[in-house]
Formats: sequence, C-alpha cells, structure tokens
Amino acid sequence: MATLTPPPQPKYHLYDAIGKGSHGLVYRAVDENDEPVAVKLLNNSGGILGEEIFYQYFRNKKHHENINHTRDMYMTEDGRPAMTMELLDGMDLMEIIDKKISLTDEGKRSIMLDVLQALVFLREQDVVHRDFKCENIFVTTDGIAKLIDFGLSSTLAKHPVKDIVRGTPLYSTYQLLTGKTSYYDFQDNDAWGAAVCFYEMINGEHPSKATKLEFYLEELKVGYPPLKTDTKEAVVVNWMMLISPELRMTPEEAYQALISEEPLIEHHTLGKIPNNLYQRYLRKYKFLESPKECKRILSHIDMELVPKNMGTMDRLIFQRKMDEIPDKIVISGW
Repeated sequence: MATLTPPPQPKYHLYDAIGKGSHGLVYRAVDENDEPVAVKLLNNSGGILGEEIFYQYFRNKKHHENINHTRDMYMTEDGRPAMTMELLDGMDLMEIIDKKISLTDEGKRSIMLDVLQALVFLREQDVVHRDFKCENIFVTTDGIAKLIDFGLSSTLAKHPVKDIVRGTPLYSTYQLLTGKTSYYDFQDNDAWGAAVCFYEMINGEHPSKATKLEFYLEELKVGYPPLKTDTKEAVVVNWMMLISPELRMTPEEAYQALISEEPLIEHHTLGKIPNNLYQRYLRKYKFLESPKECKRILSHIDMELVPKNMGTMDRLIFQRKMDEIPDKIVISGW
C-alpha cells in the first residue's frame, strides 16, 4: 500500500453513502467549515495507488473543470485511506441511459465535448484513466460532464503500465485485451472507452451482445455495426471506432470536428466524414480523391477475409496492405 503524505488530517463528518467507485464507497460529507464535500473511503486492498498517483501528480498543477479532482487524501482514525472531492449533484451517464432519459442532440454533443476536453487534457499530461466507462462519466444538474473515479489511473512517466491490463473489458480495445499493445496504447484505450460510451449514449445500449469475454473478443475483431443516424455526433463516434487504431479519429480531432461549423464531407466512397479527418487521410492516401481508384481497390477485396463490420476506410487500407502497395500502414488486430 502507498504511504500517504497529506497535510494535517482534516475534520470531516460523513453522512449517507451516495455511490461506489472501483475501490471504495463514496459518502456525502461536510468539512470543518460545514462545506459539502464527497469523501471516498478506499479499500485497503486496492485503489489507493491510482488515487494517490493522481492526487500527488495534480497537487500543484492546474486542474480541469471536467475532471472531479481529489482535494486531499488522509488516513481515518481507524487506519483507512480516504480522499475528498467536490460533491456532485446529478447522475452518471449509465444511470441516464438505464432510465432512458431523453437527451437532445445538443445535450449529447455537450457531454461529448466535455469528456473529450478532459481526455485531451489527460493525454497532454501523460495520464491514463484506465477505466473509461459510462459509470465514470458524471453529468451534473447543470449539464456539465466530469470524469470520476481515478482508482486505476497512472502516469506514463512515473508508472509504466505497458503489461498491466486494467479497466472494464466491455470498454477496452482488442489490442489491449489480447496483449497486442505498446507503451502508449493505454491512451488509445481511454479514447476507445470514451467512444464506446458515446456510442452507448446515442444508441441507448452497448454495441456488444456478448455474454463471455471470448465472444466479446470476436465482436471486437470483426467490428461493431456503425450507428445508423447521420448526425455529426454519430458520425464522429463511428470514425472513432474503426478497427485499425492508426485510422481512428483521435480525441483531439473529434473535439475539433464537433466545435467546427464546417459541414461533414459527403465522400464518394467513404460516405460522411469530418473534414479534418479527411484532410489527415489525404496527406497519406492521395488515392482517396479518385472514385475510380477507390472502386478498383475495393473490387479486389475477398469478403471472406474481411471482417463484416469493417468500415470502408479500414477495407481500403486493408486491401492495399494485401496488395503490398509501398505506402501501406500496418493494421493491428488481425
């Protein structure tokens, strides 16, 4: 267990339990000045390392409004590690989905933008959450989305996490779950988890129908069916969830696409695609400008070899890899 080094122990009075994190219960409380706070009592068996790494890392750094940062950490009188946070009023995204609470497209976009801003901030700080899921996105009564529960978090610089699988499988990538991962793929995994949360919010349910991990891995390998709606929010999510990590829309690109007033491009082969992502593709794949060349490449595909839900862009690059064209990229996961 980590050794806590907090300021002198503050005085808190705990009331009712209001939630459960990955490694402890969260209570409604007040501090010595009668200010409302949330107190999380951590299990001695786990959770403290991630929470303390996150707390110590950001202790003297700038905080982000879309992250529920830890205010301090201390030991209770009975020797349990505890942490205090802002007391949030609202519900998590999973509860919103389960209760079938209707969200407007504007509301969905607002949640996506808040989460993406938090995710970009963490990536800039080389911090990984490692447990992105709907239960860890809290939406306040003011409509602000905040990331919560950093019990599994780590910093890439301080605590390399290359060979340690953490988090919830239903929000993890095929590459991470099968060990086909590299040092920074935990950042990619956070981005994938966010995209699955957005998919679930728009679709009303998780894209997976699997009941066992092996079935889930098979689903990931062939790809999820894309969202049917053509709103910008849904289109962005679809591009964030391509099979190939190298082709997926990044959180930074997704955020810029959502705030941009530019309309989606209606591509002759790819369908609807955000302009900033298309421009990135064009810098490497000039053939995308030619309907004839795209059609020729796709005509070579052996559909028995190609995952059924693979996006068109994945298919194009997959076939170019099979054709051994020099400017191909390596597609992970097969």
